[in-house]
Amino acid sequence: MKYLVLAIVILGYSNASIKKSVIEGRIVGVYNQQQTKIYFKKLHKIDSVQPNAIGYYKIELPSGAYDITVKHAHKKVHEIKNFQLLKPQHAININLSALSLSPAVNEYNYLAKKSVSGRYDRSESLAPVMDIDVMESSGISESKAIEPKRTAMTKDKLGDDVKPSSGQLTAGHWRDLDEWADWTKTNEDIGIKNLQKTWGIFPNQLYKLQLFDKNNELLSFAQVALINHDKKVIWQSVSNQDGIVYLWPQLFEIAAFTFNKHELKITVNEKTQTIKDFTNYINAKKPLKTNLEAKATPLLEIAFIVDATGSMGDEIRYLQSELTDVINRVQKRNRCLQIKTGSVFYKDHGDDYLTRVLPLSYNPATTVNFIGEQAAGGGGDFPEAIDVAIEQGINQLGWSNQHNPKIMFLVLDAPPHQDESSKKRMRDAITKAAELGIRIIPITASGIDKSTEFLMKYLAISTGGEYVYITDDSKIGNSHMKPTGGESKVSLLNNLMVKLVNQYSDGNWCNQELNPNDSIPYFEQQQTTEMIVGKTWHMTFMPNPVVDYVDIHFSKEAEKIKITDMKGNVLYAKDNHRKTDLKVNVQSWHSGVYVVYATYNNETISGKLLVMN
Repeated sequence: MKYLVLAIVILGYSNASIKKSVIEGRIVGVYNQQQTKIYFKKLHKIDSVQPNAIGYYKIELPSGAYDITVKHAHKKVHEIKNFQLLKPQHAININLSALSLSPAVNEYNYLAKKSVSGRYDRSESLAPVMDIDVMESSGISESKAIEPKRTAMTKDKLGDDVKPSSGQLTAGHWRDLDEWADWTKTNEDIGIKNLQKTWGIFPNQLYKLQLFDKNNELLSFAQVALINHDKKVIWQSVSNQDGIVYLWPQLFEIAAFTFNKHELKITVNEKTQTIKDFTNYINAKKPLKTNLEAKATPLLEIAFIVDATGSMGDEIRYLQSELTDVINRVQKRNRCLQIKTGSVFYKDHGDDYLTRVLPLSYNPATTVNFIGEQAAGGGGDFPEAIDVAIEQGINQLGWSNQHNPKIMFLVLDAPPHQDESSKKRMRDAITKAAELGIRIIPITASGIDKSTEFLMKYLAISTGGEYVYITDDSKIGNSHMKPTGGESKVSLLNNLMVKLVNQYSDGNWCNQELNPNDSIPYFEQQQTTEMIVGKTWHMTFMPNPVVDYVDIHFSKEAEKIKITDMKGNVLYAKDNHRKTDLKVNVQSWHSGVYVVYATYNNETISGKLLVMN
């Protein structure tokens, strides 16, 4: 019996010691990615994973050599032998566009125009369509809901031959939390008060505290709960990089009443410490010292939530370049922070899609390529499904439970629908974002109205963020509304976004006791492979992103290789290569997105490479 127990113990220890690899990536270039399946075969064991609606997949496997098979609609479309999975994090993006697995163009356009529910793309008509598929019973007839309308449809002013680049859009910003006297004065206007009633959000009664730890260090990214005399949590939030936490005891109450502050208490870091006597520190310059020790996690998470309806067409192509530049520069500056990025693009009910969600990942190339794939279209009436997008951005991106900076940029030009269920979804999203410590930073584009502006200000204020607005100074897009209240000097949007990311994630990350490898960007520590599949061959290149040398492998002897930037300028070219391997030095190239082309037997395949040097 004792030998059996010993064998079980040894077996258990052996299994526990097997190194695992987390593999994630995307299947692109194929219609209906959910009909695709990836099989990983090691010896006689086969594991499989099925991508979601945008082709994203994730699976955990023991490290080692695998034969990888890709099937679409149960038919094998490609196989690669002896693929090595060695590092704990491995990204594999597979591009199948050369295999013509999408339906005919006319059929695809028809599908894009008609939704599952039978409604057509709203860009063909200004007539408002009442949505009932996500409405909850609210006691109010949805047909009686009155929503603002666009006075005219906006059109994309850019020609197809225009190739936007970063550093062109201009913007300003204003942080109402830092100008509270001005904010209070603004809210005295009866029209502004009515906007609070419209959205059911009343950011008037604020408790502001600054927390320090037992060593007199800023207590940053700590979870704080405000509790009333009935032991009920009435608000939860997370302190920012300066140890400041904003608590809203009655954010959704129109008839505010005065609390007996001495009956309130706060708990810090999941009840690690309860503080009852904190009233003298509310809205004062006096810091509140706790008996805790600051232990922030060196991880930065950034999400981009973007309106992709037709009215955004005049700016969305520029925004793609701006967001790519922001991701690149943030990665380079914050070398002691692991950085995860993700995105949600959204339209409206009845369009070709409602949302497209890319979960947070350590590979910025995945996010950059996802953003670059999107195009504006649909919409038609003014409101869009922003409430659904924010809800999914909070609940489906995979935010960590760590004490770390979290930022959500929200790019839009229209409000959500004004039915009760949509407004409730917005309020619930605010509550959850504040609880998780996600700072929402709205970026408003051309076409917004006063009601949308203040809803965005409410999102920013209640989650500890600030309001950003695109301006007319760049001469790009349609006219932009002047902000209400204070405004800043105009900056380039990409510079402003980088500045805000650095500000909201500021900390002594490099001074902490970290693993020596933590000073190297995390995307350099993981193994990343880009696989482009042709009809008779394939090409892989890695790493992606790359900072010095990119290794390119061909399953056949490639005849021609060319690498260009997004404007078509050739950075590298080689004819009559006739080899299966190539190493290219990119250290002198500017940071940005490049396209790798390779030709074999008159078939050219291509994939995107992100340079971040």
